[in-house]
Amino acid sequence: MNNIMNLVLVVLLTMPLIFQLIIGVKATKPSYSFKFWKVCLISSLGLVLTSVLNVFLMTERLKMAGSRDGLPVITILILEALIGSILGLMILIQLFIRHRRRLT
Repeated sequence: MNNIMNLVLVVLLTMPLIFQLIIGVKATKPSYSFKFWKVCLISSLGLVLTSVLNVFLMTERLKMAGSRDGLPVITILILEALIGSILGLMILIQLFIRHRRRLT
């Protein structure tokens, strides 16, 4: 059960990035039905929601283990900030690619 919970935390952590990578690349093409700004909004809101859920799950697991140390929660927050900055960079790169496709 412990390994499954660790896997769930990692999947929740990376899900918005994977969504933006797959659907965002498709949304940069003019023939795709999704709008690019909607894909970016969904992945950004997904990042916020999964961040909150991840921190909640981590604190519950720490309480069940009897730990009073908050360093794992700080680590999750730092990882979430890193994932958020990677997501922002990915959105900017896809926006640049979309802009370049419009010019040609």
